[in-house]
Amino acid sequence: MTIGDGGRTITYTLRDGLKWSDGTPLTARDYQFTYQRMVDPAVDHPYRQVYASIAGVDSPDDRTLTWAFRESFCPAIDFTVINPIPRHVFDGADLARHPASLRPTVGSGPFLLEAWNTGRDATFRANGAFYLGKPRIDRYTMRLVADAAQGWAIVKAGEADLASINASDVADAAGSHATRVITHYPATSSWTYLGMNLRHRILTERAVRQAIAHAIDRETIIQQVRFGHARTIDTPFGRESWATSRLPTMEYDPAKAARLLDDAQWLTGVGGARSRDGVPLLLTLRYPIGNRERELIGEMITTQLRAIGIQIQPLTEPLSELIDRVNVTHEYDLCVLGWTTPIEPHGTREIWATDGAQNGSGLADATIDALYEQAATVLGCDRAERARTYAEVQRRIDDAIPCVFLYETESLTAMSARLTVNQTTRLGWDYRPWQWSTTG
Repeated sequence: MTIGDGGRTITYTLRDGLKWSDGTPLTARDYQFTYQRMVDPAVDHPYRQVYASIAGVDSPDDRTLTWAFRESFCPAIDFTVINPIPRHVFDGADLARHPASLRPTVGSGPFLLEAWNTGRDATFRANGAFYLGKPRIDRYTMRLVADAAQGWAIVKAGEADLASINASDVADAAGSHATRVITHYPATSSWTYLGMNLRHRILTERAVRQAIAHAIDRETIIQQVRFGHARTIDTPFGRESWATSRLPTMEYDPAKAARLLDDAQWLTGVGGARSRDGVPLLLTLRYPIGNRERELIGEMITTQLRAIGIQIQPLTEPLSELIDRVNVTHEYDLCVLGWTTPIEPHGTREIWATDGAQNGSGLADATIDALYEQAATVLGCDRAERARTYAEVQRRIDDAIPCVFLYETESLTAMSARLTVNQTTRLGWDYRPWQWSTTG
């Protein structure tokens, strides 16, 4: 990799002998083609805006790939390391309609799709053309299960080798001689949150949002839902990120929450329910059906908010429908969902920038927008200066209260004793699956 033109170009040189699984050479032109599809409006890639700073991508020969930026772009490495799609398969095709988009037959990774039973399972086989060598495991099947409880039941019965599990099943899994439990906090932090729709006429009031935040007992939620396998957070940046700031903790203080609502003239009436000028303080709270942990969170938050006079109507729906509701139609009041945050802070832009593709909260702060762009284009990409800029981003998000950060999730995996995976590091335990092996 070579950085040139004052930080405005990055050139990658591909190693010799790269091939697609069908034997076709994998070249820089496949990467260039992939980029062109990612920014094609007809493809409607959800993160197309991320690449707005790129002036173009060139592949002067099969092994050379050059990304050119309109100006110095500090997160460039994070956003230029992409997974290519085969040009010889998709060139001239409508990606959304091409059969290989749903059932790919040509790949470059360690495993290739062999069979897919919609709604049930998918089987993958080792790719003998993988550039780091054929994986040690010849074939594996991923099964679709209703929830983590069912996943653990299958592993416990010896019908599967690994599954993410609920915190309530950790003790059972750890006590079994046939399984072991791997727990760790990933470098890419995963957090669960109570989202608020700032477009809603009641939730436009910061006092209401602040009251909601003070009314939620996060520590009790962590103990009762995650059995201690989580930790509170107060910023959307992961703890492992170099840009994370220490922000004031939003304390659990229902008395303060009540005072905030009183001061805003949301007054209690019959049964303790609040209203103002005849308008009830009524909000819907949506969370995904079938996710027991988030259902429990929804039930607890409903109780805690009702305790300060906010009338809550809990509603459940399939996760895919809820995500569309939050990010596309914006037809919601409150929601319980989660995010995974990258170490590079620019990756959070799509959540918090006014035009962000995943800005479900409706947060619109021109200063935050400008700070994201400023941090990404710091001259010389000085990390200390970038960190200071991102500190202001976090402070403004914290002050706006677009959501309540409930907790950062500890990753919990139950694994059969016969399976050997990678050593657990900040990257987790699954970063080189071609090295995994089984016994017996």
